[in-house]
Amino acid sequence: MPLPAALDHIVITVPDLPAGAEEFADLTGVRPFPGGAHTGAGTANQLVGLQPAGFAEGALTYIELLGPDPQQPPRSPLPLDAHLSTGLEVRTWAVHPLDFDGQVAQARAAGVDLGDIAAMSRRTAEGELLEWRLTRRVPLPRGGAQPFLIDWGASKHPARSLDADIVLDELAVIGPEPEAAAAGLRALGAETTVEQGPTWALRLRAHGPHGEFELG
Repeated sequence: MPLPAALDHIVITVPDLPAGAEEFADLTGVRPFPGGAHTGAGTANQLVGLQPAGFAEGALTYIELLGPDPQQPPRSPLPLDAHLSTGLEVRTWAVHPLDFDGQVAQARAAGVDLGDIAAMSRRTAEGELLEWRLTRRVPLPRGGAQPFLIDWGASKHPARSLDADIVLDELAVIGPEPEAAAAGLRALGAETTVEQGPTWALRLRAHGPHGEFELG
């Protein structure tokens, strides 16, 4: 199945952000770029540009490595269950609908539990302020296999500053209720491969300078 047209980014959580960035670079041949800190949340991120297979060049898509921020006091739990990671773990993903509020309303009407809408912000490594809205539910719906919706508003999309050195070939949702998951994805405008499995999970298959790799 083709990748979701509204794909925004894929979140990979790590227990140690600098070490996780090194592990990712060793695996893929691409070194993540410092993103910024989520002040007060205890996390920071590093980013990698992503070119989904079949998309036009310049797609605004990326990978986010998310982990504890060593410059902030330790805290637990961390957003998006980053505190549960033991390595590079494909935790969840985001889509950016053209009409954020309309897609939220449509999904809720279809019975999809998105949680609340939250306003968030962070400063980039260069000091630029990014502000966005997203849907947020705790615990993560379907263990993170159900994506959240994001709206960057007037902010510069993070992918605009990244080279897309990794090609995404597949993003698969795996879980015990594949038909329900597929229906939820349709309501979110986020259709992708769905497979039967014992527990909810995501699988990312891609290739870069070091060849093909898989996480999940």
